[in-house]
Amino acid sequence: MKSVARNHQFLGVNAAMEALARTRSTGEKRLGVFWHTQGSGKTLSMLWFSQKVLRRMPGAWTFVMVTDRRELDEQLHGEFVDSGAVPKGAAVHANDIANLRELLQADHRYVSRSSRSSSARRPNARPTALCRCCQTAPT
Repeated sequence: MKSVARNHQFLGVNAAMEALARTRSTGEKRLGVFWHTQGSGKTLSMLWFSQKVLRRMPGAWTFVMVTDRRELDEQLHGEFVDSGAVPKGAAVHANDIANLRELLQADHRYVSRSSRSSSARRPNARPTALCRCCQTAPT
């Protein structure tokens, strides 16, 4: 089945591509992409953005998707598997920070991490749902 982007997704992905080009020209290595409201197609927007980056911009890209709950993490993984972006059965979910570092050092294009466990230790932490692109492991 094919999915077609809604107007805000099309515009958002293209704006994010322009922001990425500007960010790369300044030598930055990290980029926050864009925010969506509930039910607006965040997962597909992340998929389309990441695939467009891989097709159009040279580099060894790794996309780290941080969610605020495990269910969203599983939804992201399922959509990326269904599209063929991630191989079925690929172990790309980081259970903790050490595991995230291991996955980033390996040759994975997509890594996901639920921040729920780390938020539990930090009572003032705000949950996030974002797609971050980086070319280096976190410090």
